[in-house]
Amino acid sequence: LAYLQRVYPSGPPVPADAPVWVSFAPGRVGTALTPRGVAYICAQRLGTAKVHALRHSFAHLMVQSGATVTDIQRKLGHRSLQTTTVYLEALASAENPYAAALLATLGVT
Repeated sequence: LAYLQRVYPSGPPVPADAPVWVSFAPGRVGTALTPRGVAYICAQRLGTAKVHALRHSFAHLMVQSGATVTDIQRKLGHRSLQTTTVYLEALASAENPYAAALLATLGVT
């Protein structure tokens, strides 16, 4: 909420095409973050510029929270339940080194 209030201090209504994630870099304040900008933030905060790691952590947290495979499928936007199943099996077979950093960043303890 603090982030959104900083980005849009005038509050609602916010234009439908307004970017959710904006830059605070000098000369770019208020402009939409680029993929490179998101990767930079991930590298600084999570120790990896691989933005896809966020999807892994999100799916892993959903599993740990008791979400069903179909719930996870919908949230990840997979068309096929099989894709989600393969995805979750891969996550289960490998430790996610970013999960702890993501939880800390989100304030989840």
